[in-house]
Amino acid sequence: MATPDFTKIWGSNVATSDRYTFTDSDYLQGWAYVGSVPPAREAFDTLFRDIDTKMAYLNDELKNQSDAANEHDANAAAHNAMATTADDTLVPTSDTNTIRDLVSNLANRIKAATGAGGWKEAPAATLASLSTMIANLATGADVTWDGKKFTNHRLGITGLMDQNGYICFGPNCGNLIIQWGYEINVKTGNITYPISSETASIALATATSYSGNAASVTTSDCNKDGFLFFMDYTTNFRWTALCW
Repeated sequence: MATPDFTKIWGSNVATSDRYTFTDSDYLQGWAYVGSVPPAREAFDTLFRDIDTKMAYLNDELKNQSDAANEHDANAAAHNAMATTADDTLVPTSDTNTIRDLVSNLANRIKAATGAGGWKEAPAATLASLSTMIANLATGADVTWDGKKFTNHRLGITGLMDQNGYICFGPNCGNLIIQWGYEINVKTGNITYPISSETASIALATATSYSGNAASVTTSDCNKDGFLFFMDYTTNFRWTALCW
């Protein structure tokens, strides 16, 4: 099909005075407005002239847009803003900005998150390495076991996982120690901690008689090595001590 000539408008040579004019009501009703009388030839000319005029207008608009796009693409400077340099010192202040500034804002946040000197530099620790380190805090290469005793070399935490045991949180926590134990069929005596602390301790104890009734437990003379206890009668009891 040949390219249509949008400049050729049907009935464009008809004198203005001889042109049929539709009212808005007629135009919106279509041919129904004439009833049973066939429409005049001039009405058809006006209709097709209006259609061609609209088509010509749309064609011109599309051509103008196409020409503008081609002119833009042919302009070497038109895309200068697309080739930009990120400035990682530009701190974000808004969610809305130019693309150049938003890219710079992201670079600034990346630099801040990694702690590196620039957003392009490799971070001191990657997410993968952090994941491995966290996993090793509980198991793996950072934790060694000797029977029921363990040592977390990275955190400096040691412990004994037993009926009478302890967890020492190491120098990073002031060498705080939590100790515990379970004594069977006793009434009075001395408790020696599984591990001695550096200074002192506080001990708490609860006891239950064989009949299920609570028994009174008194602790005294708490020191870095243990404490004394006294009960109303012979039974079992559990104790917990906070040591430092």
